[in-house]
Amino acid sequence: MPPVTRRRLLGTTAAGLATAVAGCGYQPGGGELDWERSVGSGDSFAAAAGLSTDDERWLADGEFVARVRNRSGRTFTIDGYVELDDAFLTVRDSSGERSWSGSTDARYTGEPAFAAGRAYLHLEDGRVVALERNEVDDSGDADAAARSEATDLATRWETAWDGPALALHTAAPGVDSSLLVGVHRDGLAGFDIDSGDIRFEFTNETFDGRELDTVVVAADGLWALSSGDRGGGHTPRLFGLAPDGDVRVTISPPMRVGWLTAVGSAAVLGLTDPAESLAPELRTVAPTGEQPVTIELAGDPADGTPIAVPAADRVYHVGTDVIEAIDIASGTREWRREGYSFRDAPVADADGIYGWGTGPELDSCGLTAVTADGEPWWGVPPLAELGCGATLELVGDRLVAISDGRMYGLHKKPGRRYTLFS
Repeated sequence: MPPVTRRRLLGTTAAGLATAVAGCGYQPGGGELDWERSVGSGDSFAAAAGLSTDDERWLADGEFVARVRNRSGRTFTIDGYVELDDAFLTVRDSSGERSWSGSTDARYTGEPAFAAGRAYLHLEDGRVVALERNEVDDSGDADAAARSEATDLATRWETAWDGPALALHTAAPGVDSSLLVGVHRDGLAGFDIDSGDIRFEFTNETFDGRELDTVVVAADGLWALSSGDRGGGHTPRLFGLAPDGDVRVTISPPMRVGWLTAVGSAAVLGLTDPAESLAPELRTVAPTGEQPVTIELAGDPADGTPIAVPAADRVYHVGTDVIEAIDIASGTREWRREGYSFRDAPVADADGIYGWGTGPELDSCGLTAVTADGEPWWGVPPLAELGCGATLELVGDRLVAISDGRMYGLHKKPGRRYTLFS
């Protein structure tokens, strides 16, 4: 059991304290511990059950966080010893409580995806499946409720796919798209996200024989990028595809592409000049091929990360010691802040941007936040057992940190009084 640190003691008693001093206006502070859950570290938890695990993934869609891991081996159940060779999925909400879980009848391969509370896996037996919560109306029947608890994973659809392992992609949270896209070493395939029907299949020959580096699902199709840095030094090329797979636009960006993301139906490119004769810039590309927005960037996209917030029509460019907030709808830079350095890609929503790093409130690495208006929000040192750099996800109104088989739910917004952390 982890040691009871001062911060944990304060965090785990916060709910009771808040109730006790509600009349004093107490509210938990940003970054303060709200809850903690043990989810079992993959290897040790499985070994105790007689299983081995690999290919564990954590995925989030803004409302839920999902953990999927392959399992194999012999374990004991209420029915005696059984052989397992499957993928096990657990979905939790912002309180850390299990929402639903279950196993497939084959292991997964490639990269899974998770969106709108639904998981998408390419299974080793040659199927792509969509998995969701099995909503059972038990009508007050205790036996039915128990059965639904034990079997609350449902397969929405399954589609045969005997090709290479797929890295599956969905649109960003809040973006309405009908596509699930699977990228493989020789091309890509598009699936109807609700039915699983295959809409199109392309090899790299469709893209002038180029290997695709980045694929982003947008509101009205998808964008596929060949950076041009491999296979003979070709220039970069961006392809825009309609939901039915029609290649409707091809763009050759004027500089090297540092990154690609999407807001709404538009592609957003971070461009950099290797010769440094041109200033780095952000550029948007519409499905028609028009490029309505071009903004000079302070940071170099080659060393930066894009964080898209489609609900706010915004892209954050997080560079070395700088954050830039770009409003895609108006084509303007909303603000720029220096003095922030993130260890890994931060997360963001309509309220602000959050990540592990340093900032004006932190001399050493911790968890820090900046408001959507660009103002310093809060910064706290990390829990001792987390360190600085645990996997961080936005789940509802909580920041969820994941490390060594444990999940920590942290308050996202500052309160009326900060708790003192050690």
